[in-house]
Amino acid sequence: MIREQIERFNHELKEMYDSPIYRSMIRMWGENINLGYFETPDDDLALATERANAQLAKAADIRDGMEILEVACGVGGASRYIARRFDTRVVATNLSRDQLAIAIERTEAAISDRISYEYADFHGLPYQDNRFDVWWCTLSVLHAVDKPRVIGEAFRVLKPGGRMVLTELTAAEGLDLDNLMKFSADAHSPGLWSMSQYDRVFSEIGFAILEREDWSERALWAWRRLPHELERLRSEIESDVGSQPLNDTIERYRMWEQAASDGIVGCAFYALVKPS
Repeated sequence: MIREQIERFNHELKEMYDSPIYRSMIRMWGENINLGYFETPDDDLALATERANAQLAKAADIRDGMEILEVACGVGGASRYIARRFDTRVVATNLSRDQLAIAIERTEAAISDRISYEYADFHGLPYQDNRFDVWWCTLSVLHAVDKPRVIGEAFRVLKPGGRMVLTELTAAEGLDLDNLMKFSADAHSPGLWSMSQYDRVFSEIGFAILEREDWSERALWAWRRLPHELERLRSEIESDVGSQPLNDTIERYRMWEQAASDGIVGCAFYALVKPS
């Protein structure tokens, strides 16, 4: 039954990420599809998303010679960030073949031999045990039908001493069921988790937490910025996606801004290690 649920939900995710609105929104995001690491509310979006990569790379303690796995890689911005700065091997995986194709298009020849873009589901990774030095993911575990399985797969494929780094949308502790269902559905998630739920499962699976930060205020600044960014690009993308889908997306972002301001939803950053 759970396998059927995963396959059904993954099919819906593929349709969503391969839709015209998501391809056009990449013009707003640029290299990196994440909420960024805003230091002030007025930070540039592209700079903030690049800064988020820097935060994760530092926490992952990436060094030359390592092999990194990025799951749910979007259009591969984080993987290219790593490959440009370190002499590493990066495997970037995604369920969206459209996004994988865009990632390949955007990868310059100088680093193309250090990145492999592959189709894979993070519920069941097609890689051997104890292979990778780093497991990396931004804002995507929320899409997992079986989050403990995804976290368990990360543990399995990491070497002893390997690190797991991620950012994730979270629900407020004790959030009422109606709001939890509403925002989970809007985020295309089978169910958003609170930070305490992640804490518990990380511990049960065997990870040790190295860093744990609440990035909710930084995420609020991002949600405030996104509607303005889409409005700025309206003349470029409206003809591709249509007025109504664009307006609906802008209103969704405003809803998330309000929810973040009210403390209903947040964002978390984690760095964990698989004990030696």
